[in-house]
Amino acid sequence: MTNPIADPLVEVPDTETMSPLVHLDSTPEGAVTVWINRPEKKNAFDAETIAALRQAFETLHGAEGVRVVFLRGVGGGFSAGADLEWMASAVDAGEDDNRADALELAHMLKALHDVPALTVALVEGGAFGGGAGLVAACDHALATADATFSFSE
Repeated sequence: MTNPIADPLVEVPDTETMSPLVHLDSTPEGAVTVWINRPEKKNAFDAETIAALRQAFETLHGAEGVRVVFLRGVGGGFSAGADLEWMASAVDAGEDDNRADALELAHMLKALHDVPALTVALVEGGAFGGGAGLVAACDHALATADATFSFSE
């Protein structure tokens, strides 16, 4: 089977090659939805989620036939930004480790920004901190009437 990130328009994707933190759905017409899949954490991201999102976005750079990429959060919330437990662990990390984490986040956001297809954030619930950063890295955003945006830091 094929990799659903590298070949998003296949009908039977090989889900074993993907991280469970990111889901990818696609249509034969070229619409791809990237789902952040941490609803128990309000789709907050940690190092693993950032890496999975970056992989998805970078692979979409070369995917043929992709016309539009939608970004959503599973469970009715877009993204609460950085996972608070992950951020708390940064207190004990050294400056080099914290700098590396910040650069990984920046590279992931740049990879989203550089997707050649039209990117659209579909925002339900909260888009806080880095979640609002994900929205800002997209070409367009659509939000429900009750969506909330905040740079709470």
